Amino acid sequence: MKPFIEVTKPKQTMLLLVTFIVAYIVASDNINLIHFVISFSAVALAISGTTAINMVFDYDIDKIMRRTSVRPLPSGRLDKKTCLLYGFTLLVIGIIIGYVINPLFAYLLFLGFFIDILIYTILLKRKTPLSIIIGGIAGAIPSLAGWVAACGYISLEGILLASIVFLWIPSHIWYLAMYYYEDFKKAKIPAMPIVAGMQKTSWMIVLSASAMLVVTASTAFFLSFNVYLMILISMIAIYFIVKSLKFAINPSKDNAMHMFKLANITLFALYMAIFLSRVIV
Repeated sequence: MKPFIEVTKPKQTMLLLVTFIVAYIVASDNINLIHFVISFSAVALAISGTTAINMVFDYDIDKIMRRTSVRPLPSGRLDKKTCLLYGFTLLVIGIIIGYVINPLFAYLLFLGFFIDILIYTILLKRKTPLSIIIGGIAGAIPSLAGWVAACGYISLEGILLASIVFLWIPSHIWYLAMYYYEDFKKAKIPAMPIVAGMQKTSWMIVLSASAMLVVTASTAFFLSFNVYLMILISMIAIYFIVKSLKFAINPSKDNAMHMFKLANITLFALYMAIFLSRVIV
């Protein structure tokens, strides 16, 4: 049973589900608990299924990389056919449940799979460092799906909220690639730190984080947050920018894992602060 849980990357999946939950709550006028649970189940299944399918296509590079060699497939605890069937089963069930909520919601779940697996993982990940742009779109879809599940349509506010995730993705991927530089190089994955170097990539992250601040502030403005929450959200983003700036001035592999963890905490903190906008009147 454990390998089936591991191939869904529970920690990563839970972080993406947080973005869905917050977007759903922010977009809702009145929350229907049954509707929320059904929507949540659809997204959780779709993300888990997509992640499991991704494990199949990354099997060969996971065997090479020390960090991923202990995953269920490369370690032999789960075979590829079983994992693929498992992933597609979760994905299809998730999309079908999503269609019950509304067709646009189901379409977004399918789009997340299509972009993440076919475009990012299969076509671009091993060919260009710019694949992160496509990966960022896939990562932002759970948030947008939360908005659509709640109100049934895509709006500027929903796009801005999802864009926070899109602009966060480079820090999530690139700091990890810096720490596991040798693994990525050995597996011949052209992540930006491998192609452009650690320092240039670090400055790209600073730019991305700065853009994230602008988008976060814009989200708060369009959603009419009170001034105290606007300050809180801005301080969270600014703190991450300052830390990213210090790292960019003196980048090191040893500190890259700390920055990777900080990036994850930052996204969670931003979305929790946005969640407070619907709790605190």
